Amino acid sequence: MNNAWAKAYTDYNEYCKQAFALSFTDYIAFASHHLETIRKETQLPCEPDVILMNAPFEYRPANFDGKRAVLLIHGFIASPYVMRALGKYFLEKGYLVRAILLPGHGCSPGELLNAKFDHWQQAVDYGMKGLFKEAEQVHICGFSLGGILADLASYRYHTQSLIKIAPAYGISRLSTFLPSLTHMRISRLLPFLQWSSMALENNVAAYTAFPMHGAAQVYFAIRALRQLMQDKAISCPSFIAASQEDATVKIAASLKFLEADRHTKSQMRLYSSKVSTASIDARIQVIDSSKLAPRIVDISHIAMPIAPDDIYYGHAGSYYGEDQSSYYFGELHHSNLRHRPFKRLAYNPDFYGMIGQIDHFIESL
Repeated sequence: MNNAWAKAYTDYNEYCKQAFALSFTDYIAFASHHLETIRKETQLPCEPDVILMNAPFEYRPANFDGKRAVLLIHGFIASPYVMRALGKYFLEKGYLVRAILLPGHGCSPGELLNAKFDHWQQAVDYGMKGLFKEAEQVHICGFSLGGILADLASYRYHTQSLIKIAPAYGISRLSTFLPSLTHMRISRLLPFLQWSSMALENNVAAYTAFPMHGAAQVYFAIRALRQLMQDKAISCPSFIAASQEDATVKIAASLKFLEADRHTKSQMRLYSSKVSTASIDARIQVIDSSKLAPRIVDISHIAMPIAPDDIYYGHAGSYYGEDQSSYYFGELHHSNLRHRPFKRLAYNPDFYGMIGQIDHFIESL
């Protein structure tokens, strides 16, 4: 078995220095070349359409009026591809849309051995500074880890609003040990502590294996946000979309965040197959996820930002690769495995309903 993908090839201090000194157009080209180089080296798919899926992108209105822009930030082990449907919504509303690529992502899992939380913040700073040169108002839309990075950026920039899809406010109990585990990554005696898995799934727009060093950087981001929030609350309104059944991040942490957020215009769209367990906060709109579509049990973490008609992850997309008419879909919980056959849901059947609430949220501002 070829494990070239489990090695790190890039000095991300140098990468950031070069990439973030470029115009956004040149940055896209620079990042795309880097993705292709690493993917070829590690023998991962590197066709032009795969590089395009993983690369940063820009959607610019034909006659941009210079008023509103949005920065899109993908999640941990994901890629800018998962933000494309959200980007198209903002484009239709006249926004200048830019999606950054977080260092270490989009190319090969081993690259996360060299990528750090600071590199991700540099990418966000690059995106924000560029948009403020072109627009009066800048919004941020982040998925999972991207939601945490969006919150952190709101302390450094005058952000109009924050749209957070399945934000990673809380992760597993293993997070307590992640800072220690990351220092063990060079030990050949502890491979089970170095990696979440050593098996790659056929997924060209996200990693399925990742090093614990990378997961530790997510923990550092969450810790940095908690420390800032102890001294000062986030000042701009937030929209949060979350799933009660999310197996990747803790829904309780998102509910706690909203409780601490006293902004009257903040909102949450909460998917739940157990509607009675939802918070009574009037800013929360609860959606019964078990009734969204036939054979969909609940909404998974990875499904949240993906449109149902997505050509890769959607219900008829190439990701599943076979007839899905007999499958049940949902989050990877033991209780869901009673449904046979079962697969993890990769798209949000209520994506356009979520978009409608985002639209209402932004217009209310």
